[in-house]
Amino acid sequence: MKISNFKIGILIYGLFILAVISCRRNGDTQGEPIDVEVELPADYKQRDIRMYSAPTKFVMYPLFKVKRPSIEGTIGRWHFRSNDPILLDMSALLGKDLKLAVLEPGDSVKINFDSNKLLFSGRGCEKLQLITDLKLVQKSIPLPVNPSYSNTRSVADYFEWNAYLNKVYDTVDTMLSSYESKINRQTFDLIKEYVYSDIEYKRLMKFGMMVARRDSLSISQQVIEEAFDSTIKGAHLDWLFAYTANPINYYVYYDIIRRTIERKYHFDYKNDSLRNVNRKLEYADLIKKMYEGEVEQSCLTYLIADQGLKEHVLKEEHVPVIDSLLRDYYARPGYEEYKDYMRSYEEKVKKWIRQKHKMAKRE
Repeated sequence: MKISNFKIGILIYGLFILAVISCRRNGDTQGEPIDVEVELPADYKQRDIRMYSAPTKFVMYPLFKVKRPSIEGTIGRWHFRSNDPILLDMSALLGKDLKLAVLEPGDSVKINFDSNKLLFSGRGCEKLQLITDLKLVQKSIPLPVNPSYSNTRSVADYFEWNAYLNKVYDTVDTMLSSYESKINRQTFDLIKEYVYSDIEYKRLMKFGMMVARRDSLSISQQVIEEAFDSTIKGAHLDWLFAYTANPINYYVYYDIIRRTIERKYHFDYKNDSLRNVNRKLEYADLIKKMYEGEVEQSCLTYLIADQGLKEHVLKEEHVPVIDSLLRDYYARPGYEEYKDYMRSYEEKVKKWIRQKHKMAKRE
């Protein structure tokens, strides 16, 4: 039986479409190349030489995938593909300073060791150099007497840490300024947001521990309020508030909202406004006023999912306040990937509730 040229053409076109769809489903074959070449240490066979990569376009949490190198002699090569910048965790091989690195499509970097010091070269190397330099200058500043940001021993301890973090900003800003013209704006701001949010995370943790221990430390409400008013502010926080792309650490933004509402009620946790679920409505309103873009969306998602569905609905099942927040959330335009995340989270909570009922019946 003869097959017409037209039918053969249709068949070939169909196979081509299937091939394209297959490629698109395979993230490793999509996008421009990103190459990393590392001169492996002599004992590399006894080391973990994996890297982990994740797209910078993620919902809530970056999903890292393991990547093993091809090895030729003492050279390890990692090959990635992406149309957007990617996050890399290189810490297993290169140390914790490169726990979170950023590279872009088209980058091809080489990493060598010189007396245990990392040397970067090749296209895109300035991003890795900036990240390691930022870690280095921060280490150059002596820690406060109490070196832990997750434990506050006194008001003086908190203010000593506040002064320390401001010194960190001074060195960080000088380093960022020296690299600003060398890195494209989107990636530069991503690195800057990562560094700034880490600094503010430590300040907020230190402040939170002071609030939590205020009775045992005999710290008055007035002192707590004055500490908040004088330290949880400034040009660096203003920059974070104006940031609209995907935040590396969305919890910092959420914690600022939470503490701001607590400040409104004088950090009086016996006040009903800080005890009942209605406070989540105030959180949502303030998030919408203070943030935009993906920062706003990630904060709302965390508020409704973790702090709403998980905290309240899982226990009480029917919570009108959370239902209202959900309706408003789904009615907002755009951000379909966040809505998919929320639907998945809703289903997970419903599954937990069903399991809870089954266990109750068995008892």
